[in-house]
Amino acid sequence: MKKFINNFVVKHFILTGAFLFLIVISFALYLVYQNSRMMRDQINEDFNQQQLVLARQAATQIDAYLNDIKSEILSFDRFIQAGISRRALGEAMGALAERTKNKGVAIVALSDGNGNIITTVNNGENYKLDITNIPEYCANNDDITISRMIIDVREDTSDIITGTLCRKIYLPQNDYGYLILKIDISKLTANVTKNIRSGRTGYGWVLNQEGMFLYHPDEQFVGKNAFTARKERKPYISFAQINQIMKDRMLQGEEGTGIYESGWHQGIRGRITKLIAYTPVTSSMLESN
Repeated sequence: MKKFINNFVVKHFILTGAFLFLIVISFALYLVYQNSRMMRDQINEDFNQQQLVLARQAATQIDAYLNDIKSEILSFDRFIQAGISRRALGEAMGALAERTKNKGVAIVALSDGNGNIITTVNNGENYKLDITNIPEYCANNDDITISRMIIDVREDTSDIITGTLCRKIYLPQNDYGYLILKIDISKLTANVTKNIRSGRTGYGWVLNQEGMFLYHPDEQFVGKNAFTARKERKPYISFAQINQIMKDRMLQGEEGTGIYESGWHQGIRGRITKLIAYTPVTSSMLESN
């Protein structure tokens, strides 16, 4: 009887010990899991903050480019008001075009008060200037803002996004006209964002307020609606999360970071967790866009 009791006590002690061991191990694994999740969340947050710095730098640079173009327009206006010859006028326009070429200025043109073109400097062979409604638009554009962005369809290359800047100026002989700049928005934004690298494979892209891609490393996306372009490319993948971020935050002019699941990243298929940071471009020249 005593031996039986001893065996029972030993077995009970072993079972109790094993049970307590499992509890301790389970709790330890839970702490490891919690700690690893916290570490992962912290790593993601740190990475997104780094991405946000890149986004802010890009937005600041785009704003600086636009302000440089505006300053060039105002300087040109002051220059011709001093009274210059027709030849000097052409040279001044050529200099303006050259200085702003890398900032996306495609065409610099001067028209009379009726919108008839007097002289033009073209920074690229494929650029064309539509002068429809120029007098009406320019007469109501005292603040020098970019007109509604349009898709410039190209037959030989990818489509681009363009906009128009203009200013009413007073010409010699007490006449007036319009200084008109056609802006290649895709080139302007690409020059700023194409070299952005976040981690090994991260990249930058730019939307306007309507959700249209102004720049994307995949040129086929430029000019396309961001909410539909991805789905058209990969219809079997859900983009609900990134679409929600764009709709509720990005297109509302907010700054922030986020995380979402996707099934595609630069040709890689499968469930992929993506990190995103975004900030608005707040230039006064983009009030209507």
